[in-house]
Amino acid sequence: MAHRYGADNMDTPLITIIIPTYNRADFIGEAIESVCMQTYANWELIIVDDASTDLTETLVKKYIAKDRRIHYLKNSANLGISKTRNRGLREARGEYVAMLDSDDLWLDPEKLEKQITAFGENPKLGIIGTWITFIYKTPNETKKQNASFAIHDAEIRRSFLYKNHIAQSSVLFLKKAALVAGGYDENLATMEDHDLWLNIGTRYEVETLPIYATGYRIHENSVTKSRSKQVALDELSVISRWKKSYPGFARGMIKGYLRLLKAYF
Repeated sequence: MAHRYGADNMDTPLITIIIPTYNRADFIGEAIESVCMQTYANWELIIVDDASTDLTETLVKKYIAKDRRIHYLKNSANLGISKTRNRGLREARGEYVAMLDSDDLWLDPEKLEKQITAFGENPKLGIIGTWITFIYKTPNETKKQNASFAIHDAEIRRSFLYKNHIAQSSVLFLKKAALVAGGYDENLATMEDHDLWLNIGTRYEVETLPIYATGYRIHENSVTKSRSKQVALDELSVISRWKKSYPGFARGMIKGYLRLLKAYF
């Protein structure tokens, strides 16, 4: 499928895609390419650079020259992921927002089209994700492993407190739902996505499309590899915050403490 560079820039895009980034020049090009390959064209892409010191800005501006739907913002100082995501959310013009981390990519060119169709079919829907493919890259080879999640709202809610069924880079959500929720919690170093999904889920339904549409990279500098202790602590905090809104509090706390013990030992 050909790139959609230069597609008509709608005065009011229906979807805003936000890519927060920090020193990801090695990966962000593929992330942007996967956006430009989407069959759904009524979008804007806002790249929020959290004060990168590598060649991220130079690379991004090459894409801006090809497609005026792409916009670039740069923080004057490193603010952290939640504040960077929230800056993009404040700037978003779309009714819907998609998040894509700059070291991930979309594997299905029809991802946005399928998600926006799902919103049209369910007026109670506030957030929808997809299944994902983990991409592990070593010096000698690249391995892929698929991961699936619960699909329907009722199924998701049964374990949503202690299992995040919505991968950050797979998500499409109502902007107004996120704004009412207060955006991403800037006091959380990690798990800010799960916290926001749980917040939105108190007012809207949640779904996941059963398609492996999102590629999630695991590499030496990824959060998954480097911040396991902080993830465990933040997970316990998020579980405690939403214990009255979802079932499974006891099971979630046990899982959280086991993760914390594993991180330390």
